[in-house]
Amino acid sequence: MMSENEIKLQKAYMLTVLIEKYYETDGAGGCVHIITDDGNYGKGYAQHCLDYAIEQKDYWGEHIARLLLEFNEDEQEQIVERSWEIYEQIR
Repeated sequence: MMSENEIKLQKAYMLTVLIEKYYETDGAGGCVHIITDDGNYGKGYAQHCLDYAIEQKDYWGEHIARLLLEFNEDEQEQIVERSWEIYEQIR
């Protein structure tokens, strides 16, 4: 059985991949750009992105924001700005 930390690491890894692929379809960062481009981390920003993505019917952005809500500000920053750390931990 996986520990909660192992599951959280898998979610962080999934997020790095989702964000990378999202940028391939929307180079401007779409509904989550205030986090992924502007570095505004935290639950409030993630919630705003989620609400906006739902309003805009941005399915990718919605799921990225939902996952980001599970992480605190420091964890969100690591996922967005230092994804290589996640890759090293997952191996």
